[in-house]
Amino acid sequence: MIRLGVKIKRSFALIAAFLAVGTFTGCSADAVSTAPLNGASVAPVEPSTEPTPTPVVPDAPKASPIGSVLTTSNWAITTYAVLAVPGSASAERIASPGTKFIVADVQACSKIGSQSFSYERLILKDSTGRSWTFWNVQIGAKEPNLTLSSSDIAAGSCTRGWLTFMVDITAVPASVGFADPVSQEYLAWSVT
Repeated sequence: MIRLGVKIKRSFALIAAFLAVGTFTGCSADAVSTAPLNGASVAPVEPSTEPTPTPVVPDAPKASPIGSVLTTSNWAITTYAVLAVPGSASAERIASPGTKFIVADVQACSKIGSQSFSYERLILKDSTGRSWTFWNVQIGAKEPNLTLSSSDIAAGSCTRGWLTFMVDITAVPASVGFADPVSQEYLAWSVT
C-alpha cells in the first residue's frame, strides 16, 4: 500500500510540474494560435484529385546459367553448383523437421580494395517463387563453409565455399541470386 501512495504522489508531482511550466512561461490554451507570425494569410489546402503515381519497379534480370561469372561494380561472382544434400551430423542434429538442405557452391572475387563478402545477400528461390536465405553461420551441410571465409578479401583475391539453405522438404530450387548491398545491383543464376 505504501508503494501505491508513492506512485500517486509522483504522478501528482509531475502534473503540478507541467502546470507550473505553462504558468511560468505565460502559455495557456487560449494563447495558442495557428496564424502565421508575419501576418500573411494562408489559403486552405484542397485535397488533390490527381492519382498518386505508382513507382515503377524494374524486373529482376534474367537468370544466367550456373557456372556463369556475373559482376557488380565490386564483385565477380560465380555459382558453380546447387545441390540437395544430406547435412553433416552437426547440421542434421539442429535441422527443423520437414526440411532439407540445399547447398550452393559460390566463388566471390573482390574487384576493389579489401572487403568482406556479404554471403547473407545470397538468396535461393524455389519453383514457387519463395525466397530462402542462408541457414547457419557456423554449421554448414557441406564443407568448406562459405560463411567462414568471407572476410577481408583483397582486391583480385577470391573466396569459395558452400552456402547452406534449409528449405521445405518439397522445395525445388529454381535460382540463386545476389543483391550487392553497396551497388544495389542484382545477379541471378538459373538452377533449372
